[in-house]
Amino acid sequence: MSRTIADENISQNPSISPGIVESLEILLRLGFHPEHMEDGKIGPRAVSLSDLRQKGFSVDREAYVKRQVLQDRAHNQMANRPDDRKEPLISSFSCSDVRVLIGGDSRRAFIVLDDALPENTAHASIYSAFSRTDSQLRQIRALLLTLLQNYMPLKTYLRENPNL
Repeated sequence: MSRTIADENISQNPSISPGIVESLEILLRLGFHPEHMEDGKIGPRAVSLSDLRQKGFSVDREAYVKRQVLQDRAHNQMANRPDDRKEPLISSFSCSDVRVLIGGDSRRAFIVLDDALPENTAHASIYSAFSRTDSQLRQIRALLLTLLQNYMPLKTYLRENPNL
């Protein structure tokens, strides 16, 4: 299924969604140490090209996410790869910062779609805004990685945000 910039104005699952993702919203992405780290930063392994191209790079909308959803996902994903996933991390960034990124082809890099799930109505996905080659996807992935560098341990984030 091809997604376009126009899809940002349509809720992908309106029966359970809190609505389209607004540019002022804060988005969250779960990552893991050491799996997603490279030289002390979140590295390219944290963002799959196939996610950007077709599956969607999953994020949570901070205003709607439930604490238990974050904790359960971290626990389950750590259990799947315990040697690579020792500590859960959370990156936070604004949706507008994603939407303003421009690729090397002078076109918008990403779209952010509301695609709420029954088990997580805060779910959204980031996709390449246009069909791109692997080389072009690697270039825009580097742009997205700059936003993921604002991270902290999940336990710290949850402690600092008790109302989730």
